[in-house]
Amino acid sequence: MARVDMLWFLGAIGALLLARRARSTGSAFVALAWLLAAVVSIAINGHRDLPNYFVQAAPALALAASAGFATLGTYRASVRYAVAALLLAGLWRVGSDAPVWGMRFASLPGLVENIRYDLQYARGRIDRDTYLSRFRGQKYDALEIDRLARYVRATTDPVDPVFVFGFSGGSICWKSERRSSSRFFWSRPILIEFAADRPGYGSAGLLRDLQRAPPAVVALQKEEWRSRDFFMNNSSLRTWLEAGYTLDEFNRSKIRYRGRRTARSRATAGRRKAGSGKSVATKKLARRNRCAVRRSAAKYTPAPLMPNRKMRSSGVVCSRM
Repeated sequence: MARVDMLWFLGAIGALLLARRARSTGSAFVALAWLLAAVVSIAINGHRDLPNYFVQAAPALALAASAGFATLGTYRASVRYAVAALLLAGLWRVGSDAPVWGMRFASLPGLVENIRYDLQYARGRIDRDTYLSRFRGQKYDALEIDRLARYVRATTDPVDPVFVFGFSGGSICWKSERRSSSRFFWSRPILIEFAADRPGYGSAGLLRDLQRAPPAVVALQKEEWRSRDFFMNNSSLRTWLEAGYTLDEFNRSKIRYRGRRTARSRATAGRRKAGSGKSVATKKLARRNRCAVRRSAAKYTPAPLMPNRKMRSSGVVCSRM
């Protein structure tokens, strides 16, 4: 990390400068112990190379760097010159951007470019879709998340639950201000059948969640985990899906079809409304089949689910973020 991230480079130098004071100064020992704990935690969990495991070290690195450089005045001149040489070397070699005039400048050119891009969007020179299309990776695609969140907001009510099976369920539910039908807001625990021998876990636990709070929209995400494939290859989950949902196609910018409530659901809603009390659960049952689900011709791949005229509930969004 010290080769591509200037904070790690400076934190390492600061830690070396603090090491001499660790025995005599309690605050120096605390800073070094914090940094060591963060590094050990990253070593245990960071083999998957996900950035969230490295974020925890940022405060400890910043403290070590600032505290260590503050002690430079107590060192002899040769040490100060050596530190200055290291800083120049860092400007030359540390950073993830392409060199400018042979220098990486600690990724500052990339920072300037990112600010310039953000200002173009803030000034209205690029549209939102173009702006968001820049932020994408193996599991995350900001543009597709934003589009699906807008679709959910437009076709569901605030009390309607939705379900996204994949990596981006939390993002979509948060942006659309809808709650998830399941406790599992990402698919990994289901894919590995974590604690499947315990009630409420694994694919059986997910199925119970979906039966207890049927979602108005179901999205099956297609990413490196192959979440969509797992869902459709699980006989119980696929049977539940095909029994109550149908696919509704759409292109990248326009919804073509919307789902309709069945006569049974309308009659049920009428009887519940005529009753003495109307609970939140009653409203959910009345709306559960209201919304269609979409498939993108370009960025979404449909599940192998044939439309069934008898199924007039929601459909499936098979998405790749």
